[in-house]
Amino acid sequence: MNHKNICKALECTVYFADPYCSGQKGAIENANKILREYFPKGTDFRPVTQAQLNRAQYQTNERPRKKLGFSTPKIEFFAKISYFCTCHLTLQHAKLFAFFLQIKNIL
Repeated sequence: MNHKNICKALECTVYFADPYCSGQKGAIENANKILREYFPKGTDFRPVTQAQLNRAQYQTNERPRKKLGFSTPKIEFFAKISYFCTCHLTLQHAKLFAFFLQIKNIL
């Protein structure tokens, strides 16, 4: 499934930023800033354990964001998926939902 099909099914828009134009991708830059609290720039990731990565990921996804009305990314993600599944479930949507359930364990 490519991004165009996913966007059509989810009724959303995807924007692609130009390379090396950090001003076009503020949300990503903000996420990178948060991750830098756990792994400062120049961190050697070779000795970083999976447990350390999991902890940083968990804490990042549980961190309230002003942009989300001080909710967490994890809560908002599953709220959107829940709404999507109860309001718009078709065969194509069911396939997408199955895909989202597969990535649930990484959030």
